Amino acid sequence: MEGFNYFPIIAAGMKPALRKIESERILDLEAKVKSYAPVLSGFMQSSVYSVLPDGTSDYGNAIEPPGDSYLLPQESIPNDMSGIVGVAANYGEYVNYGTYKMAAQPFFDQACADAGTEFEAKFAELEDLLRGLI
Repeated sequence: MEGFNYFPIIAAGMKPALRKIESERILDLEAKVKSYAPVLSGFMQSSVYSVLPDGTSDYGNAIEPPGDSYLLPQESIPNDMSGIVGVAANYGEYVNYGTYKMAAQPFFDQACADAGTEFEAKFAELEDLLRGLI
C-alpha cells in the first residue's frame, strides 16, 4: 500500500492553499470597495487598501487629501492566515454609515455582502488546489 497515504502532502499544502484563497478574496474585496465607493474628490476611493496574509500592503497610495482630511493609520493583521481591507480616509465610516446630517452610502458594507457570496466559489477551489499536490 505504499503511496496510498497522501495525508502528509495534503496537510503540508493546506496552509499555502488557504492563504492563496484568502489573498485572492482580499484583493477581490478591495476592488469591490473601490468600485462601490462614492467619489467626490477621489481621496476616499484612493485610500482603500488591503493587507494580505503575507503582510504585503498597498496602504499609503492615496491621492493628496482635500481640506482637513487625512489618512488613518494602517490596521495590522492578527496572524498569517488573515487579511484586511480598510478605508484610510478619516471620514470613510461617516460616508458608509451616515450621520444625523447625511444619509448613509453603504459602499463598504455592500461590497462585503457581495464578496461574501463569491467566497464560497473561491473556497470550492481548495479541493482543486490540494488535488494538484498529489
